[in-house]
Amino acid sequence: MRAPLAFACIAFAAWSAPAQARSATWYANNPREHAAMLDWCRDNPGPARRSDDCAAASRANLLLAQREAQRRTASSPPPGPPHQQLKPEDAEWLCPAMGPAFRAKWGCPAERRT
Repeated sequence: MRAPLAFACIAFAAWSAPAQARSATWYANNPREHAAMLDWCRDNPGPARRSDDCAAASRANLLLAQREAQRRTASSPPPGPPHQQLKPEDAEWLCPAMGPAFRAKWGCPAERRT
């Protein structure tokens, strides 16, 4: 009689043991599962508050945003000359108001001395 009871206890413990929570990095690298977990978390707000997977899926959003920002800044030109030059129509009224250091940085024509 003890053997079936022991087996039942072990089976129940194995069945009820929580699964290993996945990391934010894992969710960021697995978009299909990430989206499914976010949907589940939105649909089940009570259990989601206590779920490590929901917390990891939310943190994955931050990782994905960081990756996107790094991707965008890596492909954009650096600020400053020669990439940021004033248009001639803007230079007419902006350059006279700038100091010498800014005039050189923004490619303003040399100051006219009268």
